[in-house]
Amino acid sequence: MGIFGGTAKAPEPVEPQEPAVLPEEEERAVPEPVMDTIIAQGITITGGLSGQGAACVEGTVRGEVSLEGTLVVAAAGRIKGPVVADIIRVAGCIEGTVTARESLHLEPTGTIEGDVTTATFALDPGGILNGRTTMLKPPPAPAEEEPAFAPAVLDESELDDAEVEVPVW
Repeated sequence: MGIFGGTAKAPEPVEPQEPAVLPEEEERAVPEPVMDTIIAQGITITGGLSGQGAACVEGTVRGEVSLEGTLVVAAAGRIKGPVVADIIRVAGCIEGTVTARESLHLEPTGTIEGDVTTATFALDPGGILNGRTTMLKPPPAPAEEEPAFAPAVLDESELDDAEVEVPVW
């Protein structure tokens, strides 16, 4: 029995259809990964790690780490040695000196056993730093360029003697 006392109709069968694929979807490239390098949990690297880009340490690195870019030490990550990078986030443990050219963020689960040098330092409650901190001056902001044409500014005393040239078109 249908709604309002009528008889219900049997539903019409619907044939399954393949989803439409647009030509632009076929040509889309796979997005770039957020991290260029990941040292997975359970992996230990002995020796130096250097390069450019973004790296995440979930395992262990025994040796110097030097990056032009971002370094993330995950909660399970451990580094035993000096660390230098532009931006560093620590949720795991670093035993050694740390130099962050731009910024260092020590998260609640993070520990640093060593001296720190950075321009910007964020320490979350629970984060542990056992060492000295040296703050760098942030790099100077780029100077604003003066416009190619700047209007002249005259004092009131100069207005009486000022000659104004009006272009004739």
